[in-house]
Amino acid sequence: MIGLAVLTALLAGGAWWRAAWIVNQLLGSWAETTVAEKSGDVYRLDVGRVRFNLALRRVAVDSILVTTNRTLNALRPRPMAALRFGFHQCTISGVHLTTLILNGGLMAESFGCRLVSVAV
Repeated sequence: MIGLAVLTALLAGGAWWRAAWIVNQLLGSWAETTVAEKSGDVYRLDVGRVRFNLALRRVAVDSILVTTNRTLNALRPRPMAALRFGFHQCTISGVHLTTLILNGGLMAESFGCRLVSVAV
């Protein structure tokens, strides 16, 4: 009985660790790198602290900022739109855990933020 309890705890801990790691990679380094690459380094994505709650199937993100590198943008033959997007105190709810843990991406039922600011 103790062995089963230990195995269950290890599996739950491993699932939480993997899900949290994948969420941090998707919202952190992968997203930031992709925005920079796709925009020719004109746009920068900065993602604040990310917290994953396995029991509630929820991801909380302190802030998500998208800004323009004005100097680099001015050097382009056809400058892109200068923008500043700010998303604060965001929550991604209803995360599909199996899909996430099996590397199927971050699928969820809702996304919302307490404060959003947009300047273009």
